[in-house]
Amino acid sequence: MGMLDDPSVFGDQHKILIYFAEVKAGQRCTINGPWSKRPRQNIPRTLRAVGCIPDERVDDAANQLYQSCYYEDERVVVRLMAVGDQLNPIYENSKPNVVQITWDDAIHFIHRRFNELRVSKSQHDSWPESGRILWEMSEAKVDRFEKNVLARFPWAVWH
Repeated sequence: MGMLDDPSVFGDQHKILIYFAEVKAGQRCTINGPWSKRPRQNIPRTLRAVGCIPDERVDDAANQLYQSCYYEDERVVVRLMAVGDQLNPIYENSKPNVVQITWDDAIHFIHRRFNELRVSKSQHDSWPESGRILWEMSEAKVDRFEKNVLARFPWAVWH
């Protein structure tokens, strides 16, 4: 049985997918300076630490990521991702390769995923407590699920 993933995140499933994600609470999707400012050299340092790109290609990959927020070769895809309360129109227009995910979309994806895969996800004893709680809540309709999630996890970043 194949599991359909969100195509905006899992495009080419025949390559290694790497995402550097910036997660925001209470604000729109943005990529902070450590991932966007070349002089800090965080991207090449992180690519070397991950180890999926040969050292002789790291500088080229980093340059492409700084320029377009996207790198791809025959084995790997690397992208920048921003998670926040709302989409950032600046990225939609000038950096369309940034994957943007809103908290509403994330909550709805969790609900849909749990309900579509009720049988195959039923063995979840090894999940952390938060995952098991989300699983139990997901039996409700999506609007009730969203309200329950926000009430149960008031400290979570999706506020």
